[in-house]
Amino acid sequence: MSGMGSTSLSGPKWFDDVQLCRMKTAEQVMILNLPRGPRWTKMGYRMLVLLLLSYTELLSATSILEVSFSELCRDSQVIVEGRVSRVTTKRDENSGLIWTVVTIDTSDLISGNLSKPVLQLEFLGGTHNGVTLNVGEMQVPEAGETGIYFINKPGAKQVHPLTGWGQGHFILQTDAKGIQRIATARKRPVAQVEPSDASEHSVLSKGTAKGVKVVAGAKPPLSQAMNADDFKALIRTTSSEFR
Repeated sequence: MSGMGSTSLSGPKWFDDVQLCRMKTAEQVMILNLPRGPRWTKMGYRMLVLLLLSYTELLSATSILEVSFSELCRDSQVIVEGRVSRVTTKRDENSGLIWTVVTIDTSDLISGNLSKPVLQLEFLGGTHNGVTLNVGEMQVPEAGETGIYFINKPGAKQVHPLTGWGQGHFILQTDAKGIQRIATARKRPVAQVEPSDASEHSVLSKGTAKGVKVVAGAKPPLSQAMNADDFKALIRTTSSEFR
C-alpha cells in the first residue's frame, strides 16, 4: 500500500508503457500501460489488478461481436447526426481509470429523445497526465469529424457507449459534388445496407455490422458511397419498427 501512496502517476520521467496485464473476457482484451519505477511495488501492481478485475462486469457489458443493422437500430436508445467539437481525457477519482470524453454537437436527432443538443460520451481508455490506458479494438471519434452515432444508453457507464462499438459509428464525408456520403468508422465508403436478420453472436465483428456493404477496392471512390439522407431515412424506417 505504501508503494501506491508514494508513487506519482503524473511524472513522465520514468514512464515506459509497461504492459501490466491483459484482461480477456468473452468479448475483448484490455491492456493497461502503467509507469515503472523503483517505488512502484508488487503490492501496488496487485492492487491495480484487483481494481481492473472489479471492472470485468463493465467490460463484458459492451459487445464487439457482430450485430446486424436492425440490431444497431433496435439497441440504440438514441441515434444522432452531429459534429465532434471536443475530445478530452479525465481520470476517475474513485477508480483511477482513465476515460476519454467526446463532446458532440448534434444537428439531427434521427431516433430517440434528447433533453439538450450537446452530448458527452465517455470511452474507457486514453492518455492523461502521462498515463495510458489502452482498450483493445477501441476507436474513439475524432475532434472535428461529423458523423452518425448509434448510442446504446446515453449517460450509462460503459466501456464503449456506441452500440456494437465501431459498428455503431459512421462518418459523413463530402464528395466532389458537395454531396454528403456515408463511411464506416475506419473511413471505408458504405455502398449499401442490406436487410438482414440478427447476426450469429459467435461471430466476431470485423468493424461493420452485418448487412453493411463497403465499396470494394484499395482506394474506393467516395462517389459510390451511400447518400447520407438515404442512410438516415433507412435508420428512421428500421428504428420505427422497434419504438
